[in-house]
Amino acid sequence: MLEGLRAWLAVTGGSGALVAASGLTAALVTAAGGGPDAVAVALDALWAGTAIGLVAAGLLRRAVALRIAGLALLGAVAFKVAVIDLAEVETAGRVVAWAVLGALLLVGAGLYGRLRPVAPPTAQEMEALEREVLER
Repeated sequence: MLEGLRAWLAVTGGSGALVAASGLTAALVTAAGGGPDAVAVALDALWAGTAIGLVAAGLLRRAVALRIAGLALLGAVAFKVAVIDLAEVETAGRVVAWAVLGALLLVGAGLYGRLRPVAPPTAQEMEALEREVLER
């Protein structure tokens, strides 16, 4: 039961932190003179960066739930960019949003490929390894 509570608190706290960071990002971009297009691009970058961080943390900690959460958030960002942002953003904003999202997807794919969990050896592989060690 404690693990379930811990997981629930982690998800709630992480979600709250992402919402707070999103509000702060939107306020900072607006205060810097950015319009709605700049806010959309900044939020896309924040959410995609968070997703990549979750995937990386899941890979390093071998935590499937973190990897799935990161991939789900990344999918949500890609959907948001394709369906919402591209309908309202000017051409320059579209190019920047896709460039940032594409770069983060490449980084995420590279991290995932490099750090993905390795399957444990099969029983046959273990027997062969034991025989090899014993022969030495």
